[in-house]
Amino acid sequence: MKKIILTLAAVSLFAAAPVHAEDLSVTSTVAFESEYVFRGIQYAQYNFQPTVDLGYRDSYLGIWAMEPTDSADSPVSEINFYAGHQAQVDDMLGMDFGMNFYYFRNHEEMVAASDAAFAAGDPIRVRSLNSTEIEMYVGATIDVPLTPSAYLYYNFDAKVWTLEASGGRAFVIADGWDLTLGGHVGHAWAAHPVADYLYGGVSADLTYAFTPNANVSFGPRLTFNDSDADDPEMAAIEVSTNLWWGVSFTAGF
Repeated sequence: MKKIILTLAAVSLFAAAPVHAEDLSVTSTVAFESEYVFRGIQYAQYNFQPTVDLGYRDSYLGIWAMEPTDSADSPVSEINFYAGHQAQVDDMLGMDFGMNFYYFRNHEEMVAASDAAFAAGDPIRVRSLNSTEIEMYVGATIDVPLTPSAYLYYNFDAKVWTLEASGGRAFVIADGWDLTLGGHVGHAWAAHPVADYLYGGVSADLTYAFTPNANVSFGPRLTFNDSDADDPEMAAIEVSTNLWWGVSFTAGF
């Protein structure tokens, strides 16, 4: 896994190399986050999150990874392969169709750590009980102020539906400096009460652009969930509100 992290980081650093295909774009990011929160629930502490995204005309594919700095403290290591296609319906409405393939490299260690924590009376939440998961999604974005969007996801392996709405806006505060504010709210639901909860969050990122294709950003994030509201067992392991921070470097062409 560390080789994958280093490879993705290296690609990010060289993402500004010239390419002569007008319809091709490459964007890569190396991020460090003080927590890993997925749809309102925290699964890891300090972690690296590299991403490489390839776009060709209206289609895209990419790979994202999450690796904690301390695997003993945060027993989760995740890789997400994704692909999709965007279609412009009219001047304002755009659609997005795609698929996520989640791979949990240390799945057995995650489950073993969860079992041991429950036995010790200090339960933890694992990202998945499966080694791999497939998820489909469809989304719509409206080109108006705040750029509101709504996405519907279905995870075939976890059998979980998720509906999430989001929006945001960037403000120019100085030459090369932007402040981006964002927010989201979602609902995940399934037959099991553990997977039936509301969540949401806000973020504020200060970004400095070195060039039109390279920037660095830093900012806080705040999320909440009510996943323990109807399940006393989960109340012992869920943190309903999380405040953390992240920093990232992005380059592309």
